[in-house]
Amino acid sequence: MRTLKGYEAIQVAEQHNILLYDLENKKEVSPAEAREYIERRRDPDVFIVYDWPDTDEEAERIVLREYQKALLERQESEARIFDLSVALSGGLPIHEVAAEAAAKRLVEQGKLEIVETRDDGNIYRIPQVMYFKRSFLDELRHVVCHQCAHLDPEGPFHEICLMNLVQFIKDTDLNTTDIVEVRASRTPTRRSTRPVHPSISMEWLSKTALATRKKWKEVLKPMLTDGLQVDVAKRPQRPEQPTEPPVHVQPVEEHRPQDLFKRTKISKNELIQFLRTVEIVDENGEVGHLRQENQKLLEKLAMKQREVEEIEKQRAFAEKQYQEVQRDLDVLLEALQIAKKRAPSSPSSGHVIDATYESSYDDDARS
Repeated sequence: MRTLKGYEAIQVAEQHNILLYDLENKKEVSPAEAREYIERRRDPDVFIVYDWPDTDEEAERIVLREYQKALLERQESEARIFDLSVALSGGLPIHEVAAEAAAKRLVEQGKLEIVETRDDGNIYRIPQVMYFKRSFLDELRHVVCHQCAHLDPEGPFHEICLMNLVQFIKDTDLNTTDIVEVRASRTPTRRSTRPVHPSISMEWLSKTALATRKKWKEVLKPMLTDGLQVDVAKRPQRPEQPTEPPVHVQPVEEHRPQDLFKRTKISKNELIQFLRTVEIVDENGEVGHLRQENQKLLEKLAMKQREVEEIEKQRAFAEKQYQEVQRDLDVLLEALQIAKKRAPSSPSSGHVIDATYESSYDDDARS
């Protein structure tokens, strides 16, 4: 794994249609923008691409390892590349675009399979191709009776037959190659994608998703502040369906990304209903980074809260000690005053010290 710099990074970015990171301005730029900056006498090495694999084999090994860990440690059998990155502390140790390309190569090799194809990334899973060898199952059937020879894990067994099975597996020195074999992968069950609201054109949604992916910062803010502003291809409505706002029919190819949203009035319920049908694509993993930063801030806040509670406990303890000392001084003062009153007044008597005590509490009370 390495960091690409300069023209090598630009070439890879152009090949895979990804952004570069500008070290001087601390922002992402396109390959075309990077070339323009270089023509203006900027150092090419300030434009980089992080975590790019040295070889395709390295990328495939990392991606397959992460899917195996997700299955073993978190029991997640299906996930997108982005889902894996969010679930890991610090994200994937490889660029997401390189990881996606590696996953597609693993599909061609039969080591991964595609469960569902979506605009925001394919959902992959490790195929179930491992089976018990028939020869191994025949050996197991020899240690049980003919009634328990079905070897169905959820079926009924005699107690002694189960004990014999466990003992046989325990005493026999077996390797993985002795008990399992690889068979042809089953065709994965394709899940249907989320149904789209009938009043919204699929063609329009596809175009909107593309524009959102390219300029989500400019598009998302007007959507949430100024209200939803759309042009939708007109579709026939059923009588029982709610009436949608008026739309204008225009050829899709004539729309520019900034023209996909046109100012119009829409109710809050209609806005919420539309947002439920749209999935915002987060290609750069910024949502995942924000979640991690939010978690760190919450941990710091909890730590500060614990410190405040500890200081409050110390303050309460000090206040309690002060009150106890105050009571002791009051008792001592009262005892000295009683002793003074009872002492004889003759000159031959011993000297009695007139002790008085005024606390800051008394001074406050007089004031």
